[in-house]
Amino acid sequence: QIDLSSYAIVADITSGEVEEHRINLANSGQSVLRYRIEHEHLIEAERDPNLNGPHRDEPGDVLAEYRLGAVGIVDIAWDGEHIWFINQLRDVLSAFNPETGNIEESIPLNGDYKAIDFDGTYFWIGGYFEGHRRPRLHRMDIRGNILQTIVVQSFQIFGLTFDGVNLWFGIEDRVRESYFINQITTEGELVREINCDGPTTFSRYGLEWVKEHNNGHL
Repeated sequence: QIDLSSYAIVADITSGEVEEHRINLANSGQSVLRYRIEHEHLIEAERDPNLNGPHRDEPGDVLAEYRLGAVGIVDIAWDGEHIWFINQLRDVLSAFNPETGNIEESIPLNGDYKAIDFDGTYFWIGGYFEGHRRPRLHRMDIRGNILQTIVVQSFQIFGLTFDGVNLWFGIEDRVRESYFINQITTEGELVREINCDGPTTFSRYGLEWVKEHNNGHL
C-alpha cells in the first residue's frame, strides 16, 4: 500500500537553472513495497513548435520573420496577441497580427515618440509631446486615451521597458554629455540611475527587460 505526497512532477527549466523537489513515500501496507521511479531528461537539440514552452533553440536562431511594408519603425511591444509598433514617419501606433500577417489597427500619435512597452494592461510610450519642451512618458489604453503623464528631465527618451513593477528607460543627457538608464516607479519616482559611460555611451532605440535571463535582465 503506497502513499505518496506527489505522484508526478513536471518542471520547465532553462539552461543553468536548478530545481529541487522532495517526494515523501510511505508504505501503509503489510507487505514489502516495491516501486519504480521514472524520469525523462530532454537533452536533444530539437525545436519546439510552441514558443511558450521549453526553448532548445540556439541563441540567435531566427524563429520568425515578418514583412510589414512599413518604414520608420523605432520600437515594438507585445500584448500577447499583437505586435504593436511605432511608425515615427507617420506618427501612428499600429497593431500587427503575426497569425494573419495583417496590420489590424492604427492609432494616431500626437507627438514624436520613440519608445513603447506593454505592462499587461496599458501601453507606456515615451517621447516628445507637441507644445512641451520636456519629453514625457504616457500611460495609454488600447484606444489611444492618455491616462497618465510623467515629465522626464532629459533631452530625449530612447528605449522603454516594464519589469513587472517599475519602468526602465534610456535618456540622452546633453548637459552631462552621457547616456543614462533610469528606473522609476509608475508614479514617476526615481529609483535608480545608471550611467552608461564606456562602451555604451551611444543612444540606442531599444530596451527590454528579460525576466528569464540568467545574468542581467536589461
